[in-house]
Amino acid sequence: MKIGRKFFSILLAACLLFSLMPFAALDISASDTAGTVSYGAKWSESQTDTIELTVTPENGGTVYYLVADSEDAAPSQDEVIANGTSKECTGNADNGITISGQSESDSKNIYLVYQDAGEEEYYAMSILELPAKSSGSEVKNYGIQIDPYDPSFGEAATGYTEAPAAKTITIKNTGNAALTLALGSAEGYAASLSSTELAVDSSVTLTVQPNTGLEKGTHKASITLTASADSEQILNTSLPFTFTVSDNPTPSEGTVSFEASRSGSQNLSLTFTPTVDGTLRYIVKDKGDSAPLEADFDNANSISGTEIRRQPPQFLWGIIRKMRRFYICATTPNLITTW
Repeated sequence: MKIGRKFFSILLAACLLFSLMPFAALDISASDTAGTVSYGAKWSESQTDTIELTVTPENGGTVYYLVADSEDAAPSQDEVIANGTSKECTGNADNGITISGQSESDSKNIYLVYQDAGEEEYYAMSILELPAKSSGSEVKNYGIQIDPYDPSFGEAATGYTEAPAAKTITIKNTGNAALTLALGSAEGYAASLSSTELAVDSSVTLTVQPNTGLEKGTHKASITLTASADSEQILNTSLPFTFTVSDNPTPSEGTVSFEASRSGSQNLSLTFTPTVDGTLRYIVKDKGDSAPLEADFDNANSISGTEIRRQPPQFLWGIIRKMRRFYICATTPNLITTW
């Protein structure tokens, strides 16, 4: 594996030049750019048996909605998507939807699922309880926000004895009523809630981890999360996870950032911040020397964890005066990547 020289020229330059340095809201993205969406509903004043629904998302996307009588069983998230009506929505705007043919003398439940534009997954469901028009009661609003998470636990080698690190996911009550949560089981995984009681504006955590000793193959699971209010189930969604066991695991991807700092005329520090645990190996060579091969790192200097490396002043002065370069790669049991 060859190491690109352009990056290390940039890294060297950094070392040389351093003297600088009542609506339901739910999370709808599994990335760092997660958005929120709010809903509102009321009976129309100008049209009979008509509901006026408002969808206000932070990011553009698609809303799926299904209207049912209040005494009907709550549909699952998948049923809302499969049997409901969809509408494209503009981000940072009130998107109005008119739903006709609904008896205003009956109470209605409006089930909603939002998909952020460009995302493949669907996210937690919300429900609006719309009382009969003549009742004069306020709309009840239930919703949960699930923090973004990566559903993949990566890969492990056949015969592994240590499970991947557990994932901890935050779940928040964004509605106006307390909820009771329950989890379904998932073969091959252990899952638990920090609490099953979720008060308004409060949060609980969901912890998920694959079991040890799973057989070779890809282990997919959808852990069902249900929420009830006053002993009535009102929200039903599922959270997907995947974990693979193979004879030859694919190397994990990782990133690492570097920062150089200098105190005085000779003391230079290089800080590295990886996104995976492992060992940093480094080689210092004169400018113009050929780039080292991967095998050259086997006996190279190494640092574990995320320490700050301080070289002796004479050595660092040599780096600056002779314009030497750092060649860096990181290794973990399932990672061999060069930055």
